[in-house]
Amino acid sequence: MLVTFNLVITKTGSVRIYKTSYSPSPSEIVVKVNLEVPDEIFNRPKLLANMSISKEAVPPETVSAETLVKCEKAIKFATGLDMHVSVVKEDEENAEGENSHQD
Repeated sequence: MLVTFNLVITKTGSVRIYKTSYSPSPSEIVVKVNLEVPDEIFNRPKLLANMSISKEAVPPETVSAETLVKCEKAIKFATGLDMHVSVVKEDEENAEGENSHQD
């Protein structure tokens, strides 16, 4: 894209830009500028993120009793409810879930 404009410079160093023609005063000069701008400059960048989770970041399969107690206390603090948190193996969890929905 070609952009044409007039750059007006004063004796004091002030600068103004006019798209249309401009008649300068005695203390000004006008410089006609033809600026070539590639259309690609207006393309927004396409962001790309590659992410991975390392094996070291995977939590352990077992949960300590201290963690369970902290969970119970946090739930009680947030809701006022007394809760008992326990760890259930995945197979037991699926069986309990299926049984509890058969009411």
